[in-house]
Amino acid sequence: MNTCVGFVLQRQSIGTASIQYAHWFLKEMSEEVNQVITAICEEQCMLADKVFCSVCMHYFILYICIVIDC
Repeated sequence: MNTCVGFVLQRQSIGTASIQYAHWFLKEMSEEVNQVITAICEEQCMLADKVFCSVCMHYFILYICIVIDC
């Protein structure tokens, strides 16, 4: 095999491997970011539910007090 051709093939192989590693790294990072964002969203939903329930309870008690003239 011609040395120049062998160098080009080796260079292409290194380029392909580099792209594969970059793809793998980006895929792993995107999965990690997805997990973090999902966890944040779940926590925000739980906090919103807690706030909503306490606000509803506050207005319910206020309504009852108005109805029975506290």
